[in-house]
Amino acid sequence: MKALILILLISTFLQTTIWPLEFALIIILIRAAIKPGPENLYLSFGFGVLLAHLLLLPLGSLSLLYLVLVMSISLILKRWHSEHPLILILLVLSGLLINDLAFSVIIKSWNVSFAKLAVEAFLILPIYIMVKFLEERFIVKSEIKLKF
Repeated sequence: MKALILILLISTFLQTTIWPLEFALIIILIRAAIKPGPENLYLSFGFGVLLAHLLLLPLGSLSLLYLVLVMSISLILKRWHSEHPLILILLVLSGLLINDLAFSVIIKSWNVSFAKLAVEAFLILPIYIMVKFLEERFIVKSEIKLKF
C-alpha cells in the first residue's frame, strides 16, 4: 500500500505539472477493480482533495466525483465477476469519459479531448500490469511452515 501511495503521489504531481493525463484516476480505478475494499474509497477521497487543491478547483468536487466512479466500478464488478482486461479497459475508459464531462461542467467550459482519451486508453493496460504486480508482490504471508 505504501508503494501504491508513493506512485499515486508522483502521478498526481506529474498530472498537475507536466502531463495533463488522468494518471491518479486510472490507478485508483484499476485498484478498485483488482482489489475491492474500503481502502479504495480513502484513496479516491484523499487524492481527489489533493488534485482539486493542486488544480485550484473547489475542494470537494473531484473527491466526490472520484468516490462516485470508484463506487460504480465496485458495484458493476460485484454484479459481474470478471477480471478480463478488456472489460476493465472499457470500464476505466467510461469512467475517464464521465470524469472529463463532469470536469468540463465544474470549470464551465467544454474541454473533452478525444485524443487525450485515446492516450489514456493506451496507458490503461500497462498501469493495470503495474498495479497487479504491486498488489501481488507485497502480500505478507501470515505463517511460515518449516519442514524437518
